[in-house]
Formats: sequence, structure tokens, C-alpha cells
Amino acid sequence: MKGRDITVVIPAHNAAAFIGQALDGVAAQTAPPARIIVVNNGSSDNSAAKVDDWARVSTIPVHQVITDYGQVSNARNIGFSMAETALIAMLDADDIYEPDFLETALRAFNARPGLALFFGERMLFDDTGLLDRRMLDQSPLKALPLTAIEDDIQLITGGLFEALAQSNFVSPSGAVVSRLAAYAAHLFSPRLKTSEDRDFMCRLALTGEAAFTPRVMTRYRLHGNSAMEGAGAIGLGKNALRCILGLARDADLLGLTAPQKAALDAAAQRTARTLIYSASTQGMTQYRLVRRWLRDMGTPVPMDIKAPLRALAGGRRRQAASAAHGRGESIKSSG
Repeated sequence: MKGRDITVVIPAHNAAAFIGQALDGVAAQTAPPARIIVVNNGSSDNSAAKVDDWARVSTIPVHQVITDYGQVSNARNIGFSMAETALIAMLDADDIYEPDFLETALRAFNARPGLALFFGERMLFDDTGLLDRRMLDQSPLKALPLTAIEDDIQLITGGLFEALAQSNFVSPSGAVVSRLAAYAAHLFSPRLKTSEDRDFMCRLALTGEAAFTPRVMTRYRLHGNSAMEGAGAIGLGKNALRCILGLARDADLLGLTAPQKAALDAAAQRTARTLIYSASTQGMTQYRLVRRWLRDMGTPVPMDIKAPLRALAGGRRRQAASAAHGRGESIKSSG
């Protein structure tokens, strides 16, 4: 297979500030793709005009779809439905490929024709430049059994589903998948606003072989806001648990083994504990709501004897912060 066997799918939501750099990175590939599909999902900025301007001077065909349904799962699924090539590469509109990413992916798929997934290391960056953080170095991938396909490409020979159940370390930006395998995995779940990539990668891992390179293939952009703090962490934790419970519910359909089921059970318990902790930092109301939500989901509520005290303290901090804000003051939380 060659570059003409790859389509790049880019979901874009209010990405006018970044989409040009993402497209430039695709154009700079040593193995250019056959086509780029940009799915502009619910943008209110001039992202669409930016893509049109870029497409007019591009040597790579670009097809842009405009939809008002602002959810990344829907956008990716639309892009997949329009792709006609054997391979599909994904890229978020604010990330950037390294120049030889698609060429490296092609070497992997040519060496292992039955491959379902190829991915590479990603390096974080922000407005100040590259950050010295490689994401795969910190993931469960390091403990998995590997076999070299080529000097810089490793075949994962077992345990990928169990590792992904712990945490998703395969970013859609920087992943190339077999189109047939992606459909066998039922694409991205619109039920999940986050953790949709974790659900997809877990299901994809069951469809065929996976390989990766430890070389940096994608630059992954960090933005100033952190959704992992406060109430944002509760929403992320709920979606993570929905993902895990959904996989467990489909265990028989997916043909999961006993170790794979055990990995999901451990992941559910760990996620519930994290969720309780996050809720308790937001005060007693959130703590009680999350406990009730866990019971409604059929998940045992983890024991955390410090959680009620933490919730009381968190509620007092929030009240103090609210009062200070009303007086035009600022306070520094002691955590």
C-alpha cells in the first residue's frame, strides 16, 4: 500500500486558530494521502473559510463537510463513512503530524497485512514550544510483550485490551486504522462525549493486530484550560465509567476472556474511587449526587472514610470563594 491508500479524517470545532497548521502537517508528509476529509462540527468561528482557503491551493484533494452537531464522535464517524481507502488516519484539528508519520504507518501495514491499528509516540506542545513529555513512556504499553517488525516498529503480541482498559494511551491523532477493522469495532460511540476514543480503541484491539513506533509521530497541543480539575473531572470520570461499563455489558458479544473481564472490573473500581474523590472536593452536594449516580449505574460505592470530611471542607472553600468573588476579592485555595 502507498499514500493513495490513506484518507486523513479531521474533526474541526472552532479550530480556525489551528486548522491551517494541522493541514500543513498533512501536506508535508513524505507519503501524502489520497484525500483529506474535514468534518466541521458545529463551529461558530471561521474554521470553514480557513479550510476552503487552504483547499484552493492544495495539491491534496480536500472535502469539507459542515454539520451543526458539535460532537467529535459524530464528526469522526461521518469522515469514516466518506472514506473509500483501505486505511484511515485520524488527526484532531489542533494537532500536527511529523513529516514521516504516514510513511511509517504504511511500512507497518505492508509488513503486517492483517494489522488493525498503528500508532506512534506523541510529544506535548503549547504556545511556548515542545514540552519534554512523551506520553507512551508513561503508559501501560511498556509492560506489554512486543516483537520487532522493523527496527523502529514493534508488534504488540498480547494484553493490549487489558492495558487500554486501564487507560487509553492511543490518541486518535497519530493513529492509522484499517477501515474494515474500524467498522468491525462499530466506530465511535455517540453516547460518550468523552472517553469515546477509549471505547473505540478497546474494541479495535479485539479485531486484529496492533503495532506502534516509539518515535514521535504527532505533536499534541495543550491548551491553557484544564478539564481535569473540579467539576470537569466529574464529567470526565462519569464518561470513563460509562465506557468501561458498556464494554463489560458487551463482554459476551465481544468474546472477552476472563483476564479481559477482570481488567474491566478493576478499571471500574479504580474509576469509581477517583470519581468519589473528585466529587468530594466539590462539596457535600456533589459528593451525594455522585454517590447516588454510582448506585443508579449499578456500581458499588467505594469506601472512603475521609470523603465526607473532604466534602465538608470543599463546600466551605467554595462558599468562601463565592463570597470573595462577590466582594471583588480573590483567595488562594490551600488544596
